[in-house]
Amino acid sequence: MALVTSPISLTTAELSINKNLTITGPGAMLLTISRSSAGGIPDFRVFNISSGTVGISGLTVTNGKSPDGAAGGSSGSVGADGGGVFNAGTLTLTDVYLTNNRTGRGGNGVNFGGFGGSGAGIANTGTLTMISCIIEMNSAGPGGAGNNSVGDGGNGGGVYNSGTLMMTYGIVSSNAAGNAGVTSSVGGRGGSGGGIYSRIGSMNLTNVGVDNNICGNVPAGNGGNNAFGGMGGGIFIILGTASLTNCSVSGNQTGTTNGGTNGYGGGIDNECPMTI
Repeated sequence: MALVTSPISLTTAELSINKNLTITGPGAMLLTISRSSAGGIPDFRVFNISSGTVGISGLTVTNGKSPDGAAGGSSGSVGADGGGVFNAGTLTLTDVYLTNNRTGRGGNGVNFGGFGGSGAGIANTGTLTMISCIIEMNSAGPGGAGNNSVGDGGNGGGVYNSGTLMMTYGIVSSNAAGNAGVTSSVGGRGGSGGGIYSRIGSMNLTNVGVDNNICGNVPAGNGGNNAFGGMGGGIFIILGTASLTNCSVSGNQTGTTNGGTNGYGGGIDNECPMTI
């Protein structure tokens, strides 16, 4: 078997998986897979799981950057979700470190800005199980500019979930949701769920620390009654179900505005059935 030298630096495109596959690394601190930081490298996430049952263990995923939304015309388009990993299959991550990944910014539009991409560490629309994983220092994209309405900042600085999420013995720390787009006096919304944003699906966390994450802000020049800071500094949940068992949620922050409404739910903003 050939030896693998860390880091593995990707220069052209994401690693796309559409079948059953197991990837076993030697340990998260021993093997890193990253999008290259060299000049001229295009934007792409590190892993894109479109289907299949996939297991990934023992490695670090870093410097992923999902594409920005396109600018132009009446409306800018949305930044792509999943800066480090996008999962639409059945994925199990074990001893994986997701750090310093980013989602795309919303495109600028004449009238309406596009939303920033969500789930900077990982975005899940399928079934995701994470065991002994760390999601740290990832940043969701900002919204795009627009003369009538700016784009919302991306949600879920660490994790975005609209499927089934199960996480045990993990850390979600120091992630940031995206800021609203920048256009004078038109308000906007900062991204919610600085650590985790879960919508429609189910989320079950056991022995997980969600600490020191921050929601998106509305830039100072936007102002106005239509400005809303991001909500749920640690966790934002809506239209689904959730349970937290033996978890800690501390040191998280909502988003701020200048003259609008600051976000609420510094630790958790819950808008669905939840068991703690």
